[in-house]
Amino acid sequence: GTVSERLGKNHYARLEDFANETRLIWKNAFIFNAPDSLYFKAAKSLSDAFEKAMEKMEAEAEAVSALQVDTMERCNILLADIQANPLAEWFLDPVDHVALGLTDYTQVITQPMDLSTIGRKLQRAQYLSPEDFAHDTRLVFQNAITYNSAQSMFGVVAGILASSFDRRYTLITQAAAIDPGRPMPDRPGWPTFAQKKKLYDLCTKLSLADLNQMVQMVQKGCQAAVQQCGHKEVEVDVDELDMDTFNKVLGFVGGKTSSKVKADQ
Repeated sequence: GTVSERLGKNHYARLEDFANETRLIWKNAFIFNAPDSLYFKAAKSLSDAFEKAMEKMEAEAEAVSALQVDTMERCNILLADIQANPLAEWFLDPVDHVALGLTDYTQVITQPMDLSTIGRKLQRAQYLSPEDFAHDTRLVFQNAITYNSAQSMFGVVAGILASSFDRRYTLITQAAAIDPGRPMPDRPGWPTFAQKKKLYDLCTKLSLADLNQMVQMVQKGCQAAVQQCGHKEVEVDVDELDMDTFNKVLGFVGGKTSSKVKADQ
């Protein structure tokens, strides 16, 4: 068919380009057939066999010529490949549960995640390790399975993507010793990476009420550092905090966490 013809003409620049056009075949079958239908099951079987063959080809390519870039850059490449996968269409952006009428979504899914949010976090060097990136990516697919069930179309597709991601991520972690990530270069007059990491570590110890109060403090002092994520959620971009606001927030967080330590003693 079309894919075979293009292979013969050396149309595909990368293995992943060929793979994604092939995956489009399974996607079409998944969309237009019920999960219990013969065609859906046949497409799933073909997809499983294809991904198994891809696993072998990827391992061979890695052995012959591994990418000579650092680990976090390979995570960037992997995310871009996942986003280009036609099966990822439903996971690119935050779930608009209000528009879709999913009234119980926030009750079932307590930590929403999507591929575009992961992309922004990668660009801002907000992941302190590749495993943090992997955790968020797996969360995207696990949420879909949790909310829709593993047997639904969304659950089946999420399972395929999760397996594909884990396969590629394993190659990354095996290729070289994992580096600690690449923080944004320190800017004169702005918080240093060490200061931002200290704030991050302290924030993990805050209660939900204290976190909400911290966000309100940032909104008043440095609106540019607050990013809207989904219908009701916001995200604080520490890299955009000016020094004055950062110091106020750090003082607040430090006071709250020290008070908690004293209360626990």
